[in-house]
Amino acid sequence: MKNIYFGGNHGLEISGPSFRYVHPDALIGKQAIDKICRKIEKRICNMEGALIEKKKFGLTLHYRMASKDRTALIKRTFYKIIAESPDPQAFSVLRGKKVLELVPRIQWDKGKAALFVLQSQKKNYLPIYVGDDVTDETAFKALQAQGVTIRVGRSKRTEAKYYLKGQWEMTNLLEYIHNLIR
Repeated sequence: MKNIYFGGNHGLEISGPSFRYVHPDALIGKQAIDKICRKIEKRICNMEGALIEKKKFGLTLHYRMASKDRTALIKRTFYKIIAESPDPQAFSVLRGKKVLELVPRIQWDKGKAALFVLQSQKKNYLPIYVGDDVTDETAFKALQAQGVTIRVGRSKRTEAKYYLKGQWEMTNLLEYIHNLIR
């Protein structure tokens, strides 16, 4: 797909046509996060409904498949491990929809990453940003005046201009956009 940019790790990594970017401070906190990850893998990995996703610069703990009582135990264990860290200033905890994420503590988010991509272009583009979680709100807000922002799932507390009822509507949206530009 040409002229499409992809961001990972909350915009710490971005790639697109002839474009590759890694935030220069992305490695801040990596040692602390890696140590915590090992502890989390030992103490949470076998808990029913918990899934640990190790990322290049962080960690995501998913618990959407856990029962309510198991969810409380998973979160309590996670925060206990975090509290034991000798270097709590090296990372931040982001909360999303039934996820907890550890990321390097730097002044960077999805909104700043989206604006960085736009500013790096020699042409004018219409950015279309689609997201479904709390962490996407920084991009919705950053792109309000200059792009199309779409939240997947309705929310009263969103900066997005538009919403889709669910992920299944993405295919229709992409087909619609494709037909407009060809």
